[in-house]
Amino acid sequence: MEYFDVKTMKAGVLQKIDDETWFHSQDGTDSRRVEEGEWLLPYEAFKEFLLAIRSSTPALQQNCSNVATELQQNCSSVTADTQQRCSNVTAELQHENSTKNARDYKRPQPTAKELCTMYADEVRFLTDKKNIKSLSKGVYGSINDLPKSCPRYIVESMNALNMRRKDGKPWTVETVSPLIAAIKINKKPSWFKVLYLICFAVFVSVSITRLFFSSDVSHETNEIKTEQTTETIDKEFVLNILKQNKIQLTDYRINLILSKKYKNTEELKQEILFQFEEMKKVMTK
Repeated sequence: MEYFDVKTMKAGVLQKIDDETWFHSQDGTDSRRVEEGEWLLPYEAFKEFLLAIRSSTPALQQNCSNVATELQQNCSSVTADTQQRCSNVTAELQHENSTKNARDYKRPQPTAKELCTMYADEVRFLTDKKNIKSLSKGVYGSINDLPKSCPRYIVESMNALNMRRKDGKPWTVETVSPLIAAIKINKKPSWFKVLYLICFAVFVSVSITRLFFSSDVSHETNEIKTEQTTETIDKEFVLNILKQNKIQLTDYRINLILSKKYKNTEELKQEILFQFEEMKKVMTK
């Protein structure tokens, strides 16, 4: 069905593309998305309406040169009547279009990721830095430098490579710009990726810290064993004290205790308790 665009005074057809309504003129010079509130009248009804107005004013056309005042009054009346009828038709069309959109609103708009998947060839072309630099002669280095309104020479290059939209029509500045915006959105890292990188960095940092800590402790133990030249206490004696106090220590802690010299048994018990507390601190980290 053909429609008449009151704004551009051109006749054309409407086409539904991905939940968007597009108007294409008959002469092929106008192709754009229909915005809310525009006047698009059924072409046949509009022609009949104009013919009815023209046939109803023959006397007016014959006597217009002699009766200028009457002509102005009649023209004003016809204009007012035309505007009123156009307003009524526009209101009906808007109501019908709103009702149809409400019924057809079943599928959500494609996401940035889905749009990039639909036009994979175009995405590869636009994300190639060499293409952008060559076409813009160095003005733009990559797709990230392109403005919101895509340069026309890039659109023309895409059409020259036989890239077409899903409806088979060539690309325009108005239709390529949303695709570029979708590519930029899709390239941004997701929260999951950011969180994963943070966790990975923390894991690496903790691993490196533990590695150096273990190396320092081992080195310290070796120094203690080397420097201690006095006679060490009996291991069985230490194990009996641990058993009496219901304490368990690692071999590392027991070796530390055995490597030291003590004045009496009480000092030995204090060292055992100290090593036990130190072991618990390390285990809770």
